[in-house]
Amino acid sequence: MSLPDSPILNELSQLILQLEKQAKDYSGDTSRGITDALYLVVTKRISKRNYEPPLSAYLTQLIKDIESAEWEHSEVCYANDSAKNTFKQLKLFMVQKLERA
Repeated sequence: MSLPDSPILNELSQLILQLEKQAKDYSGDTSRGITDALYLVVTKRISKRNYEPPLSAYLTQLIKDIESAEWEHSEVCYANDSAKNTFKQLKLFMVQKLERA
């Protein structure tokens, strides 16, 4: 999956790869929850958002993208703890980056 170039690209890519590995390590609902969350956040939203300075505004938009994906998941998918944890990990990553921006 291709992500737009940004100051956080390398670290974000590493987190996504780690989450994708977790999805492969599990099966059934756990794997599906992680995969669904990544699809809704990364494929449908983050991969389409180009970086525009300042970093703080970009990160704020990415946090909104995660929240939007989480809402969409709650509307179209069964409740899943793995998906919730995936959303939390992605959001925590963004919030930590925002605090340092």
